[in-house]
Amino acid sequence: MKRLLQEVRHSAHSLIQRQKYIHVDSNARSTSSHSMLARTLPWFLQLAFFFTAFGFLTFKYQTVATDQACTSRLSSYSPVIEAGIIQYTSYNIAGDFEQPSVYRGRPTNKTEAAWKRLFIAPGINIPEANLPLLNKSSTVSWLRTPETKGDGYVGYLEVFHQLHCLHMIRLKIYQKEYEEEFGHPAAQFGPEDAAITATHIDHCLETLRLNVMCTADVTPVMIVADDTAPLGRYVDFNTMHKCRNFWDIRAWVDQNKVMD
Repeated sequence: MKRLLQEVRHSAHSLIQRQKYIHVDSNARSTSSHSMLARTLPWFLQLAFFFTAFGFLTFKYQTVATDQACTSRLSSYSPVIEAGIIQYTSYNIAGDFEQPSVYRGRPTNKTEAAWKRLFIAPGINIPEANLPLLNKSSTVSWLRTPETKGDGYVGYLEVFHQLHCLHMIRLKIYQKEYEEEFGHPAAQFGPEDAAITATHIDHCLETLRLNVMCTADVTPVMIVADDTAPLGRYVDFNTMHKCRNFWDIRAWVDQNKVMD
């Protein structure tokens, strides 16, 4: 783009210099005007082309950078954002009451493996210089990243904490079914007494509440008029969303882990 801008400036300068040496005979202005136009028109067309191309490339560059720039501006600091891997895809989230999903239903080996793949993730390095961006003080004894892995502190992404909390609540709901399936309590409920478990679940509920309110999803949920429905209508929970690329984020974390 810099090269294109230089060419535009060079062309404009050449045109100005050329005009200085255009001689128009005062006695033949009317007859030489066509000749002058013939000489200058190609230069004007060339300038118009360069400015058009420059404007197009500038617009294209700004369009490509928009999502990334907005993500950085509207999000807290994260090495993932800094790495520039955040992308967005718009699609309808399938949210029907009985929508099939590997994450739904009573616990089985398949559902538990799927859930663990969601939230059991490694830690990544947070450079010490970036602690202020997270509103954290360097005077706190944060867990150091192993020297062989980087210079900074270990951090885990909030998305995995929130998914852990969902799983925790899910296991509590299916506590009896889990024990029937596997013959023992879930690890989350093993050594903890009832009071600690209740506090843990309360913490998870509060964490999810705060994050749901923080993001404040304003996507409209539509209502279908249906005379056969009990209330004469029903809610369509298949809502359009613009979502981040979760599995690419997950892959980046795995590739840049500093601690399991």
